[in-house]
Amino acid sequence: MLLGPLARLLLTFTVGIIGGFAVGRLKVPAGYMVGSLIAVAVFNFTTGISYYPAGFRVYVQIVAGSLIGSGISRRDVFALRRMLWPSLLMIVYFLVYTLLVSFFMTRIGGLDTATALFASAPGGLTDMALVSLEYGANPALIIILQLVRLIGTVALYPIIFPLLERRGIIKPSRERISAQEKPGTDGVGGAGSGRGGAESVRGTLILIAAAAAGGMLLYRLRFPAGALVGGMLGSATANICLKDLRFESRIRPFIQAFSGAYIGTNLSRGDVLQMAQSVPTVLIMLVSIVTVPLVFGYIIHKLSSLELGTALFSAAPGGLMETALLADDMGMDVPKISLLHTLRLVISLALLPSLFRLIMPYF
Repeated sequence: MLLGPLARLLLTFTVGIIGGFAVGRLKVPAGYMVGSLIAVAVFNFTTGISYYPAGFRVYVQIVAGSLIGSGISRRDVFALRRMLWPSLLMIVYFLVYTLLVSFFMTRIGGLDTATALFASAPGGLTDMALVSLEYGANPALIIILQLVRLIGTVALYPIIFPLLERRGIIKPSRERISAQEKPGTDGVGGAGSGRGGAESVRGTLILIAAAAAGGMLLYRLRFPAGALVGGMLGSATANICLKDLRFESRIRPFIQAFSGAYIGTNLSRGDVLQMAQSVPTVLIMLVSIVTVPLVFGYIIHKLSSLELGTALFSAAPGGLMETALLADDMGMDVPKISLLHTLRLVISLALLPSLFRLIMPYF
């Protein structure tokens, strides 16, 4: 019996939620997202009926933006004024990251220059593939390698960063620790702690409404990751103006699970076969998303005022929403991390294509 789109969507979400809660209960950072990704990917391999409409991704981003933005206070806004130097360092870093990874992809992986550059650029998966068409690149291979970057970040960083934390190399943000010590808060956005349930629900509805307004505005204006960035800005504005609204913490696992389900749905059996045929480039991508951010994140920490954990998360070449949710789980400075990742997306779309056109003849 053929299933309709709605039945397939509900089935995909059910599988994602089951997988997400199975791993999330193990207290793995971003476990709900990782578990959902694995469960939906396996489900997609075996049945081929998973379904996640592109439009729904926008709504998940808006709700995720409302969660992230609810943790931004007036103090965080003032702190962002000191972010000019770290922002400039991050721009240089992402340019170096792209050129370094693409160099090894052309020399070892055998890719042509245009495909290597756009596959290495830490921008949006679909955006990089579409822009690359004007440069004679291979968009199908770019999508595969960009997908490796996103999945690798979601799968590997929840293992690497807790290990660094246990060894005392990185620590929760001082700003987040201070926020958690306030009465009635539980991390980002003062998530409900079991008391004041009605107040928590009211605050969540206000934050989501504000996020929806900001998210849809920037989405319609085609701003990079507009639904997520606009949702963050809208939620942060409401939180600052209305003073410490509470975000219902029980929604957070579902946001992570829906995010993981989106990535899992995009990973098909054909993608895995394509990856198997491109082993050198896939290995280069996996090694680069671990080693390069750790090295340059440490350098940026030493050259700026960023805490080491904040610098490492900001250097991670993963998706903005996925990285922010993982950083939130580990108590990092999410406002600064989100700002720097938003800058990464803007630079990837506004600057990198023109830069590629200039350097391709000499690369």
